[in-house]
Amino acid sequence: MTLHLRTRPILITLVGTIFVLAILGALAGWSTWLAPSPRFHGLEPVFDLAGENNVPTWFSTVLLTGAAITISLVAWRAGRVGDPEAPNVWRWWALAVGVAFISLLEDASLFERAIAFTAAGRRFEVPQWFWRTAGLAVVTSAAFVYAPLLVGRPRGRAALFALSAVVMLGGHAAFARLGGWMFWHGGVHQAGFVFARVAEETCKMLGTVMLLSATLSELREGGEVRVRVE
Repeated sequence: MTLHLRTRPILITLVGTIFVLAILGALAGWSTWLAPSPRFHGLEPVFDLAGENNVPTWFSTVLLTGAAITISLVAWRAGRVGDPEAPNVWRWWALAVGVAFISLLEDASLFERAIAFTAAGRRFEVPQWFWRTAGLAVVTSAAFVYAPLLVGRPRGRAALFALSAVVMLGGHAAFARLGGWMFWHGGVHQAGFVFARVAEETCKMLGTVMLLSATLSELREGGEVRVRVE
């Protein structure tokens, strides 16, 4: 049996789904204070892009898991003897593990649980400099692993790999910062805060689709990948 994946329809469907979820997320965010009836308030826990254990969280987890599996296929193929990508095999595996870990963070809400644990009962307060230092260390490590993979790639694919990182990490962080600023200066009942929160999660999902597209292109150039079950 041969599994034939047509990447263009898949990517178009994924991007379309993201924009539908973004619209539903915006409507869900505004429903709690603009809806004429309390019946609409039930939309928020289901479609809130910043919420947990709902439709957008599930979809984002599936996207990240799919990207991690695709990257692992590239890493597996690069490990073959004589493959020109052999020197970068550990980088591909590191990228696959990193994306899989982000998927775990998304599904299990580990980051939010850690913050809630440190804040509950005022056990201890994690200083802001710690989070900034940790974020800088993560970005530096990711650049060390990721940047060399762009060398020698066709210009379009290298640009897509780079753009995926900028949108997924940079866009997500920028809108998260904007949303935090709006929260402290006006609360949650304002259109700008809802927009920033929706844009934050949308950037993460769009960046994941870009990474998936670039990785599928990498797989397509290398020929077929055959999986045999024994």
